[in-house]
Amino acid sequence: MNGRGLPPVESLVDSEGDRTQVARMTQLTERLDRFEHSLRSMETELVELRRLARREEAPAREPEAPLWDLIAPEPAPQPSVDSPAAPPEPLTPPVPREPFDFSALFGARALAWTGGTLMLLGVVFFFVLAVERGWIGPAARVTLGAVAAGALVAAGVWLRRAYGDTYASVSAAGAGIAGLYATLLAAAALYDLVPSPMALLAAVAIAAVGAAVALSWNSQTLASLGLVGAMLVPVPIALQSGTDALATAFAGLVLAAAIVVAVRRDWRELLVVSFVVTAPQGIALAFVDHHHAYAMPITAAYWLLYGGAGVWLAMRTRLTYLPATLLVFSAAFGGWSAGILYEDRAQGSH
Repeated sequence: MNGRGLPPVESLVDSEGDRTQVARMTQLTERLDRFEHSLRSMETELVELRRLARREEAPAREPEAPLWDLIAPEPAPQPSVDSPAAPPEPLTPPVPREPFDFSALFGARALAWTGGTLMLLGVVFFFVLAVERGWIGPAARVTLGAVAAGALVAAGVWLRRAYGDTYASVSAAGAGIAGLYATLLAAAALYDLVPSPMALLAAVAIAAVGAAVALSWNSQTLASLGLVGAMLVPVPIALQSGTDALATAFAGLVLAAAIVVAVRRDWRELLVVSFVVTAPQGIALAFVDHHHAYAMPITAAYWLLYGGAGVWLAMRTRLTYLPATLLVFSAAFGGWSAGILYEDRAQGSH
């Protein structure tokens, strides 16, 4: 016992329980020391990693080139070693031309158009035979021809509705339209049953029917038969009674309609045929009746239609050879017609 009345430390440690407690405290202290040492090591490593990360993020500054490197001329290019020449490509043999398929002459299209041509010839021969034999009068002949041609057009429309787009329907309608024009020409030029103004009105009606059917069926052939046939109506009238300004103006109106249809549908064959058919009529009017006042405006209208068709076609597609040719044709027609119209007029006279 000490002065305070407590037992000495040695006496406290001597017991077994106290020894165990002291050993545990010692182990715990050592573990805390090791943990503190690990934390300090981790902190040191973290600081080092941050320093290295900042160094890597900073862009490396390129060293400036010396002044003499900037002034010195560029080194001459080294001669390259020529690569071996590639072997020449083998020549491809020419493609042999396919032999002509004679079966196309006897196909469905050829047979259909042959049948339509025969029907048209039948209508024409009917008029010839009726005239030679004197079987029926002119009025009855014209009536029967018109009925037969109208029946062909109706048959073509029926075939189209029943069987769709077939060659037979197109050929029947085409033969009917041509037959109507043949009947009209016979009534106007052969029998004098219809005066010229009435014949032109009938031609307008036939052309309207043909154009309507052609646009509905999207058939350039029917459009050509309907419109070009109407343009040809003034020809027999001119052969019978001379050049007529009304007939030539009628052909110009049909030409305008044909230009609208041909350019909008891109039917270039119809456009070219319309030019070829109407140009002689305009030149004939300028040549025969150049002294009359109506010859100049009609011829000028033809010239404007030809030039406008070429410009319109070029605007819708592009300036290819066909629009350029039409423009040259228009210029030639205008120059030739002007030369004919002003041939006998003095310069500056009215």
